[in-house]
Amino acid sequence: MESTLQKLNGNQTEVAKSLGISRSTLWRKMKEYEIPRASD
Repeated sequence: MESTLQKLNGNQTEVAKSLGISRSTLWRKMKEYEIPRASD
């Protein structure tokens, strides 16, 4: 997940699409694994 975030420059919508999950699931997993969300 972290490497995909880096490859896609933190674009969470694209990361979720590439992983086949929803954005809300991505955000939940990021919180679970303590991966910080980029500020808008």
